[in-house]
Amino acid sequence: QVIPSVLLVATYLGWHGPTYRPGWRAGLWVGPLAGLLFITRPGMVGALLSLGGFWAYNRRPGILLVTAGLAIGVAALLYRPVQSAPWRPLYVGVAAYPNPYMNNLSDMAIYDLYKARTGQEYRYGNSDAAQEKKLMTVLQNEVNILWKKSPGLFLRNALLNVLLTFSAGYVTGGGRLNYGLALLGLMVLGWLLWHRRYVFVVGVLATVGTFAPYYPPIPAYMYGAYLLLVMAFVAPDRKKPAV
Repeated sequence: QVIPSVLLVATYLGWHGPTYRPGWRAGLWVGPLAGLLFITRPGMVGALLSLGGFWAYNRRPGILLVTAGLAIGVAALLYRPVQSAPWRPLYVGVAAYPNPYMNNLSDMAIYDLYKARTGQEYRYGNSDAAQEKKLMTVLQNEVNILWKKSPGLFLRNALLNVLLTFSAGYVTGGGRLNYGLALLGLMVLGWLLWHRRYVFVVGVLATVGTFAPYYPPIPAYMYGAYLLLVMAFVAPDRKKPAV
């Protein structure tokens, strides 16, 4: 998550400035890099899209079009989606905060559920399509059951997770500390909105917003957001896009 944030900050601080005005040639290396970043962690799509939007706002159509074209090409050639991938964090994320249904914030909860519902051990590391399809069905059914039982649980988790993205993130086993960090995140978000630091608000939400509504933002996934939060307080204000 750090690389898109670095590029966004560089653009914000004047990467377009008089000493260096990157044209379409910069996209020749940024594009493949963006494609590989998406393949490695599809959740970064939000950060990459926000970066593209900021380039468009700063009137950089050359680098935007070349980067987007090469990134899409690389992703189309190399990306192999995992069927169960979206449902894994959605199910495990339920355990982020106290609830009557589950309290195991780890992949072991997935494997235990798979065995309980199918009577079979999950063969970790096996790319068998049939197993992945069965796991997807198990997780999807379980999430739907939990949603019908307690939709408020998902809404509470989503709100706390999003607020935590504007602080230090989620502390595993932190208990009430996470509620305090969520309150801190609310104050930071309020300060950013009050001072119209919209670029950084959008950047943070794009960096972790693709998973935060259903999975807690643990520090390992927050490095890009940390950079944006620091820069939001120290970077000079910009009144208009580059010309």
